[in-house]
Amino acid sequence: MPTTLYYNEDGDDEGHRHQVTLIADYDLDDDTWNDSLAEQCADDWHSNHDGWEASWPRVFSLYREKTGPSFARFEVERETVPQFNAYAR
Repeated sequence: MPTTLYYNEDGDDEGHRHQVTLIADYDLDDDTWNDSLAEQCADDWHSNHDGWEASWPRVFSLYREKTGPSFARFEVERETVPQFNAYAR
């Protein structure tokens, strides 16, 4: 069963919370996977909410519900992957 959680990319409890549905089933009461959850939220924000335009690293707060306190907070760094393009001359 997919897991739905909320996150804020500004690292505070006051800003907008984005909703993300993860394919895997995570127990949000078990903090074993919180770093992976933060990375998946960062990927969602980067890919779907113009996060590619932002400066990194970012602090992501994770939430079980749309309202209420965060259950985890992580600084996430974006790695730059070089891309090379060749053109016939």
